[in-house]
Amino acid sequence: MKPLLWLAITSLSLLSLPAQAKEDFYGIIQQRPSGTVGTWTIGDRAVTVTDQTELEGNLVVGTCVEVDFDNGRVEEIEVEPLSKCR
Repeated sequence: MKPLLWLAITSLSLLSLPAQAKEDFYGIIQQRPSGTVGTWTIGDRAVTVTDQTELEGNLVVGTCVEVDFDNGRVEEIEVEPLSKCR
């Protein structure tokens, strides 16, 4: 098989792999609803918090947090030191 054709086939097969189910990121809470459920803006990303999301710490605007996703769902939001968000 020609090298370029092999490279193209290999690249396409890698694109079809399923997305990683678990994802975590750090960010600053920029906006949140008055309650807990709803859309939050954390680190310039909109995340949807449900009544099943675990919330740990004093989650106020300006706080650094770690957001844990599992299969596209926000599993947990936890306060972290500001140094994690820099």
